[in-house]
Amino acid sequence: MKKIKLNKRDVVALVIIAIIVISSFIYVSYKQLQYYMFANEMENLYTKNENPIFCIDKIVMYSSANAIDNSEGQTMQDLNICQFTDLAIYIDNMVDINALVKESDAMGVSTEETNDEASRKIKEHTIKELYIDNIKIENSSARGIKTLTYKSPLRFGKFKTADEESKNNNEEVSAEKETLSGEKTPENNEENKQVDEQKNNQGLVFEEQPERIDFEIISNNVDNERNDYTKPTFYADCSNPITLNYMNRDIVTGYSVSAEDTQIKFDGSILQSVGINLADISCSLSFDIHMKNNLDQNFACSVGIDIPLSNENKTIYSGYMYGMQNELQNQYKFFKN
Repeated sequence: MKKIKLNKRDVVALVIIAIIVISSFIYVSYKQLQYYMFANEMENLYTKNENPIFCIDKIVMYSSANAIDNSEGQTMQDLNICQFTDLAIYIDNMVDINALVKESDAMGVSTEETNDEASRKIKEHTIKELYIDNIKIENSSARGIKTLTYKSPLRFGKFKTADEESKNNNEEVSAEKETLSGEKTPENNEENKQVDEQKNNQGLVFEEQPERIDFEIISNNVDNERNDYTKPTFYADCSNPITLNYMNRDIVTGYSVSAEDTQIKFDGSILQSVGINLADISCSLSFDIHMKNNLDQNFACSVGIDIPLSNENKTIYSGYMYGMQNELQNQYKFFKN
């Protein structure tokens, strides 16, 4: 039998071909493994979330506008124009917690196993942690300073009272300190200076954009009575909405109202009065809502909202816009992590 002699070049070529074949096999196997792992992960995710525990039921939105008068004596010669939208996001926990509590109480004479199941279900459908992050604000122009922050449900649809209430709360705290110490609280301490730097001539305070909004969870009547809703607040049984405020301030600055203009109003119509094109302030919001229930299970839901400035019937130029998105259970489900 004749022997095949391979020169050095042939050996190198065979080695290269072998490397290519082996690499191709490894690559295809790796891709197949990745696909299998992804499919398995999706199947597990679907199985865990086949029957969602939490979802968004509806979103209520109220849009209007206002102006901040910086002129001395508030003569409307130096107005900063703002547009705001308040959001109320209603979470559905898919059960009637009150009915579950009554059921659990009624099971006091039942077996311990049955009682434990009712207690577990209550823990599963109530929350102990809630926060919002990954906040993004996108719009067609750079007009104004935009923020998305918490808003007290008691001030939903209102513009100025948020900061006036904050100011009143500060005055009450100062008065309490004065009563306890017998001395007046210094008016120009470092803390007051920092607050003053954020205020305009009307005494209004605007929040900067937080990276994350953490909510205090109210789980009993005592905590509820002590709470004034000035800080992010949510009920453990999901019975109140998540309330947020989108603010686009300083869209126009230094606007002066002429003596002949007697029709100007401090609502959405002011945007038309000062010549603001709605296309320039149209905006989309997106953020993630994270929750943890009382079984320490984590859930998340990504939300996207277009700020309502007009519809087929009216625009914010008429004074305000009110909108509601209903039956969102299939669109916004909280996925278990």
